[in-house]
Amino acid sequence: MPYYHRVLKLSQRQIEYVNKFNNNPKIKFEKISCLNCSSANKKILFTNEEHGFDQNTVLCKNCGLIYLNPRMTKNSSDFFYNSDLFCNIYAFCVDSLPAPETSFKNEQVSYEQVNSSFERKGRLVKSKTFYRYDYGKRPFHETINSLNLQYQSVCDIGAGDGSTLKTFQLAGKDVWGYEPSKLLCNLAKTKGVNLINGFIDDVKGEYDLVIMIHVFEHLLNPIDALKKLRKHIKRYLFIEVPVSINKLQTIKNIHNCYFSLNTLSQVVTKCGFKRIYYEYKLSRFNDTISALFEKSDKTEIYYYNYAHEVKKYTRIYYKYYIKYFIKRVLRKILRKINPNFEKKIVNIIDLRGS
Repeated sequence: MPYYHRVLKLSQRQIEYVNKFNNNPKIKFEKISCLNCSSANKKILFTNEEHGFDQNTVLCKNCGLIYLNPRMTKNSSDFFYNSDLFCNIYAFCVDSLPAPETSFKNEQVSYEQVNSSFERKGRLVKSKTFYRYDYGKRPFHETINSLNLQYQSVCDIGAGDGSTLKTFQLAGKDVWGYEPSKLLCNLAKTKGVNLINGFIDDVKGEYDLVIMIHVFEHLLNPIDALKKLRKHIKRYLFIEVPVSINKLQTIKNIHNCYFSLNTLSQVVTKCGFKRIYYEYKLSRFNDTISALFEKSDKTEIYYYNYAHEVKKYTRIYYKYYIKYFIKRVLRKILRKINPNFEKKIVNIIDLRGS
């Protein structure tokens, strides 16, 4: 039996937009097989996501990949991102991922807001021979530098405001980026970073290193996308995604896949790459994985134990639901005793992403 996913506390406006989405006849869904192993054998985990969208999240009972099924069709996905639904529900800002497969027609963020965010992120510190942004202290710049990779050209897919590329540029690399948002492209150009308004289908040329930071999980078909992108990669591919290690990621309708190290590695190696490095970053909410792959002429598919993967994520799922049930019961009891005490206790049992 599928369970209802906990919903965030939304503003009245967000609730109205979620209802608008759920009742919109223009939003169409399509049933798909597992994006990793093509199996149709699945277990429904949730029938909604954290904003209240009507959206099935399933676990492949063959290989253990968690993914949306049915998912929005390509036309519906484009409509969702191009309409005001996405911006108003997700409170789009420069720190969140722009729509990966479309450009915004209704940018609801001002240039001043985006520029301010870029400047805030641009407080640079120098670490030995490499630069990094001090906000968030993402490790991949130091990681790439520490591996002594031989590369000069860098391409960022879904580059946002170009702040990631700016770090590489300051380190003396040749940088290019592809970004669906015209607003962010224009901002990046004022900062000296060349972004092209487009996405994977628009990529030209070849690059030593291609990076995708919190983009891969948004793709409708990551394998097809990587096969298209492979011809533009000379040597290395770097991917950072939220990952399910010992807890579930936050469930969102804009994430089509919920990867583990095993499922991510198998999907990418199927497309002509071999994994040469990875590292985890643990968080209270969403853990992340940074993985570096090298282009290979010989297909070396990464294999793992499918049965163990399915069992692991089935256990994680039931762990989530048990904690969710306990939290609901506790809230009801504590609310009657003392509302302030309720908040303190419930925060200890934080379920978001667990």
